[in-house]
Amino acid sequence: MKKLLFLAQYPLDTLNSAPKIRTHYLHESFKELIDTDFITGTRKTRRIPILKYIFSGKIFKVSAIHMEPATSTSNETDILILIIAKILRIPIGIY
Repeated sequence: MKKLLFLAQYPLDTLNSAPKIRTHYLHESFKELIDTDFITGTRKTRRIPILKYIFSGKIFKVSAIHMEPATSTSNETDILILIIAKILRIPIGIY
């Protein structure tokens, strides 16, 4: 079964900016097309969910990754999951 991992570097608790709104609607659209796992939040709040995702083995079931980066620097777990994806030859799309 194909699965998409959607990583977003914005907290979506309020849709008060264009990047957040775009991310929200992209996620909704992806969910209609493919089984999608979604990890989003601030640099601090993404760390644990990304580590849990990696250690649960879910990364091995991913067919592709879509990333919506923020204007700030990615954190170490963002980089880690992208390195793992590269090693596993999982395609990564970055908007």
